[in-house]
Amino acid sequence: MIYILRLTLMLLVFELVVCGYFVTGKLLRVTPITPEFYLDDPFLRRTFEELSEKARNGDDADWQHLAEALLGQGYYAYAEPNYRQALKLNPENLEARFGLAFCLDKMGRLEESTREYRMYLNREKSQPERQKLIFYARYAIGRNYLREENVSEAEKEFRKNFKFIPAQYQLAKILIRTGRTEQALPIIEKQLEKLPKSLAFRYLNYLALTQLDRPEEALAERKKLDESIYLVSLNFNNNYIDPFYMKYGQERKRGK
Repeated sequence: MIYILRLTLMLLVFELVVCGYFVTGKLLRVTPITPEFYLDDPFLRRTFEELSEKARNGDDADWQHLAEALLGQGYYAYAEPNYRQALKLNPENLEARFGLAFCLDKMGRLEESTREYRMYLNREKSQPERQKLIFYARYAIGRNYLREENVSEAEKEFRKNFKFIPAQYQLAKILIRTGRTEQALPIIEKQLEKLPKSLAFRYLNYLALTQLDRPEEALAERKKLDESIYLVSLNFNNNYIDPFYMKYGQERKRGK
């Protein structure tokens, strides 16, 4: 009798442990977050479902890929929690760190965005294949300060990122707007030597000459604007997002 009771008790404890294991695992399992309003597109629905399933049972890279697919479609608010889960699993995932900073940037959460960009830069070891992201992160920090109307901090960031041509443009523009046009001219002229048809720098040159009260030169520069074209991209957003759109979005669909 005692033997039977002991056996029954052991079976009961075993069942409780097993049940507890599965229930706890289910409760602790993080559910990928995706939008419901893509359901009218069977291709996107299938893509997000496949990526969500991989993420649910996968590692930080799987969560990162889901976030990138959402980012490529402009679902920044949905990409954010998936990037955060990737970083929870692996705080050293630099691509996820940059992606999170970018999402916050696009949603206007500037202080959080700047903090994440800085965390990315602090961890980045300047690997050549990620040099573009280093330029982008520093440029984005400066741009965030401009959006906050903190011109002095923005100027510091653009000076740190001087090898990046868009940062030179922003710095020259700040110098002109703060009455230091003479300092801006060498930056502008150097870029016009390389890119004589650059609309961005040609226009800055026109503003600088006008501010310096050199009307004849300013007029000649104004005429050159008609022959200028958009050569310098002042926004890296499309360069960053397009690969994700091509990989997971409609371009992939057409490729099939």
